[in-house]
Amino acid sequence: MGQEVPTSVDPDGFLPNLAAADPAPTCFVTDPDENFYSKWVDVISNCIGNYRVKAIVAFGPDSSCHYTLSGDQWRHTWYTPGSFDGLVRC
Repeated sequence: MGQEVPTSVDPDGFLPNLAAADPAPTCFVTDPDENFYSKWVDVISNCIGNYRVKAIVAFGPDSSCHYTLSGDQWRHTWYTPGSFDGLVRC
């Protein structure tokens, strides 16, 4: 867990400590985007194996942990300030 901050800064009260996180394999493709109302990241697995991964959002809600099979695709959407910060194993 990262540095403790007020929940007005980050919803769970902690900034992510990505240096300590286990990054997702490079066989994952991420495609972040946003519009006026929402922000999202599409996650696509081009991996041979299966992995548990989650999207990290700086100053916003992280995704839940997804068990992702080869060829799977999923989207994490949020409606608060924040930006996609990376994909990590969970």
